[in-house]
Amino acid sequence: MRRLHILPFLLLACCACTNDLDFEYRLMPRELLLSSQLRSNAGTHTVFAAMGDARRIQSADGLQITCYVNGARIADAVPGEYESVSTPVYLNASVPQQSVYRFDATFAPGDRITLQVSGADGALLATGETVFTGQPELSAVDTVSIITPGRWQPDNVTREFRVDVSLRDSAGEDNWYMVEAAMLFDAVLHGPGKADLPVREEEYLRIIAGDDPILSDGVILSNEELFGTISSNQYNCFSDRLFKDATGTFSFKLDPNSVNGKNYVPRRMREGYNSATVRPRLEIRVEGISQLEYNYLRALGIQTMGSFFNDVVEPSSLPDNIDGASGFIGTLTTACRAFELPVIELDYSWYYE
Repeated sequence: MRRLHILPFLLLACCACTNDLDFEYRLMPRELLLSSQLRSNAGTHTVFAAMGDARRIQSADGLQITCYVNGARIADAVPGEYESVSTPVYLNASVPQQSVYRFDATFAPGDRITLQVSGADGALLATGETVFTGQPELSAVDTVSIITPGRWQPDNVTREFRVDVSLRDSAGEDNWYMVEAAMLFDAVLHGPGKADLPVREEEYLRIIAGDDPILSDGVILSNEELFGTISSNQYNCFSDRLFKDATGTFSFKLDPNSVNGKNYVPRRMREGYNSATVRPRLEIRVEGISQLEYNYLRALGIQTMGSFFNDVVEPSSLPDNIDGASGFIGTLTTACRAFELPVIELDYSWYYE
């Protein structure tokens, strides 16, 4: 486990306590960096790879990446193209200097996953191993449109979209979870002189957890005059400690303009297409994750939130589950509830003419 400077988000300190670290960032050696987020509900999976040191990262081309499930070899990754759409979890997934590798596989709860990474000469460089947890059990997922008075001007109301989730915890064990919200768009693009083009695209939505005790995982930072109520839980991961062996209910809000799909524009619209028929779908996902991944996500979240308060510094540890390289292989075991939304007809002919 590597020790890194990570900046926790603290609002209370009159003076900061500092600890000396034996890690010198400037002396960080050049090494292989790997990250991947494997999902039980996905058929294609992505591995990001780079060579990096304290100053920069570069692509890591020519690698051989093999996936094993419960000891059996099931897939070899092939180079893929970088996509500008970042994932909601791993910050370095949006860095285009990385190399992208993809492979097809189907995973189930309890599967033990091993990724072996070799160089162009076949020499083994790194090995990462992780296990898919059990699938979360959703009791109910409800949605409602609400109106919230303004903080300073109550007459100035804001329309918000609230989601209430009831989750039944698996008895007799400790469990960790993460919640996501995403819009899926099944669109058919139309254009003059062109055949209709079906596309499927996905957009992750920002979850506004507020002061929900489960989603804040018991840590809420509140200063009503300056910031309102803020949770440092950047990636909405939480443990079962507040509803262990029982059913827990938590709530969060979404921007209604993101949920209605009216701001959606297909990425290939400019390729000679000027209109589209879109079938939007809202998906609320609760993911089962390991304790190690929970610690990893919390550390990343603290680092992100703390970057605004550089004068208040405490060290923390960033988990690592790869031998021979630095990085993290995560697994998400998904339970999902989907809400079909009204069909949208988009017409951009006036814009592209």
